Amino acid sequence: MRPMIPDCTSIRERLSERLDGRLGAADEAVVAAHLDACPECAAEAAALAAVRDLVGSLPAVRAP
Repeated sequence: MRPMIPDCTSIRERLSERLDGRLGAADEAVVAAHLDACPECAAEAAALAAVRDLVGSLPAVRAP
């Protein structure tokens, strides 16, 4: 049986988990390898990280 090669959709579904550090070592390796080989998914991962960083830099606001 051949190992399953993830498609872009399945990788993109895991990007938030990766940014949050919630992937196990095996899943992290699969996602990292895909991002190294796929410029479109790598760009999506970079954009998601940039949004996370921007949102994280906003000042806290008290709820009304």
